[in-house]
Amino acid sequence: MKGNNSKTGHFKIKGITFSMMFSLMVATVSAQNVVNNGSNIVVNSGANFVITGNFSNLTASVDGKVDIDGTMIVMGDWINNAAGNNVFVNIEPTPDGLVYLRSNSIQNIKGTTPTHFENLKLKNARTMLQTTNCEVNGILTLDAILDLNSKRMIIDNSDPSGITYVSKYILSESLPSSGYGEIQWNIGNTLDTYSIPFGSGQSGINDLNLTLKTNTPGDPASGTITFATYPSDCNNHPLPIGASAFTQPKENVADRYWIINADYPSSKPDVDIAFTYTGDDINTSCNEAIKAKNLKAMRFNTALNTWDDWAPRGFSNPASNSVYVSGVLKSDLYDPWTLVVNDETINVWLPNTFTPDGDGLNDFFGPVGVNLGANPYKMYIYNRWGELIYKTDDAVAKPWDGRATGKTEIVANDVYVYLIEMDGGYGEKPQEYVGRVTVLR
Repeated sequence: MKGNNSKTGHFKIKGITFSMMFSLMVATVSAQNVVNNGSNIVVNSGANFVITGNFSNLTASVDGKVDIDGTMIVMGDWINNAAGNNVFVNIEPTPDGLVYLRSNSIQNIKGTTPTHFENLKLKNARTMLQTTNCEVNGILTLDAILDLNSKRMIIDNSDPSGITYVSKYILSESLPSSGYGEIQWNIGNTLDTYSIPFGSGQSGINDLNLTLKTNTPGDPASGTITFATYPSDCNNHPLPIGASAFTQPKENVADRYWIINADYPSSKPDVDIAFTYTGDDINTSCNEAIKAKNLKAMRFNTALNTWDDWAPRGFSNPASNSVYVSGVLKSDLYDPWTLVVNDETINVWLPNTFTPDGDGLNDFFGPVGVNLGANPYKMYIYNRWGELIYKTDDAVAKPWDGRATGKTEIVANDVYVYLIEMDGGYGEKPQEYVGRVTVLR
């Protein structure tokens, strides 16, 4: 059956069971329900195949197949029960066929066999993923809620446009006991920035958007990264699969986990990550000790079997409910992550006198104290005339030994002025310490 070559041509078929070759040229064809019992359907470029009910690919002596270069608009469920058949054939290197799921009610992607779509556009109230490992080879355009429903959707396109966000969100949220709701993105060895528009379902938008930037290529090119997120209770339960309990107080730990599983047998990429959380994730009724400006990312270190593995430097931005982490090395790209406030208070003590005479007692000047942390302390020493005579980028590891830069002799006994800056990090301004120190030889 061929469509009318006229662009205004229109067929209306109330219900069809296909068992023959069916080819759509430049036309619009409509049907209520379509059941493919072994035919080869061809939707040519420019053609629209409108199905106001369900599309069903059912097992027959020969599995049904679709060669699509045009558009299939489906307003009911998408069902693939054809054994071992992913529905679409002759997929181009740059896929051009489109399945457009469009309805004001819930639509399901289901069946006994996953579907490998060329391009998939969702514009409806909600699409429920009922079959795991369905795949999009081109672009998934999100203008709807995609409920992963403890299943996995695969994006087989290393370009960041593989998920094109218009509105609403991807709902992961399922707990480990029922299986993570996952987005597997076949990023390979591409260097770029990828956004997964997760949402909590509370605000109607992608309020849990997760961004990952690859800084080095992973190996091999067939590598993938799988993403999921879910909320926990006030006691930080349930824990991610394989993770042990926290040593941090529960009041300091956000009530949310992220799973970032980089599957690269040879070498994972180095990455930057931006986490977005919701107000419920740091609700003060559960998280009395949390201050949004002090949130840091923490991962579960599988090798050490501990959560006490702070991510590299970054910063928290309470205005956007985000925590940024830069410079995660491939060796530290473990699966489970959360956000934590370190409750250890930094106490800095600066002496007002030191004696750089080489006797092993009080020979150096610099900040000392409790919980100084890894943030560098820059220190500048000035003489009484305001001349800079010494500076260091790490006053804890390299304190002043009483010598001016480039000199071998200890400075004269006198009073000197110091300026010490502790890099605030995590969105905070640097802390400054200014004072006087006396040199006594």
